[in-house]
Amino acid sequence: MQRIYLIRIGDTCQPSTKFFERLSSSGFALVSRGHLTYSQDNPTALHAGNQHWGHATSRDLYEWENQPIAIFADPPEGQVFSGSAVIDVNNTSGFFPNQANGVVAIYTLNNITSTEQTQDLAYSHDGGYTFTKYSGNPVLSVNSSQFRDPKVIWHAEMQNWVMVVAFSQESVIGIYTSPNLRE
Repeated sequence: MQRIYLIRIGDTCQPSTKFFERLSSSGFALVSRGHLTYSQDNPTALHAGNQHWGHATSRDLYEWENQPIAIFADPPEGQVFSGSAVIDVNNTSGFFPNQANGVVAIYTLNNITSTEQTQDLAYSHDGGYTFTKYSGNPVLSVNSSQFRDPKVIWHAEMQNWVMVVAFSQESVIGIYTSPNLRE
């Protein structure tokens, strides 16, 4: 199992243009081709809105190279907010039958039309560079407009994924478990 680190990226990682929410980093992973980080990114304006998951890579954690958008928003109703990226080495999700380095992104989808925030999945067969959104989204919905920022880890002893997610209006954290990230 590869260890997944969640960090805030410092001044060494800057966007090339437009809005970039560095303080709301969406995850960090060490993969065979180097280090990946994801962040909230609006490629069309200098302010928040039209949120996507931006993407940068590094071989040394000092110099970063901006990459194409990793997870696209679903305009006009959806924005991709913060979350986590994990490497599913045991293919518990079922998305990666022939590989041990599949990346699963767990993120908050902010639905502008219904004002609901849900937790959605996307998966990557190329080490986290491009993603396919899971057709069974949302994987978690509680009918709340303030339900966000999922952070996910694999708990080996329990043989489950564990997610903490914020209920920000109530100022509480929810803890959920899943054997496969989808249920």
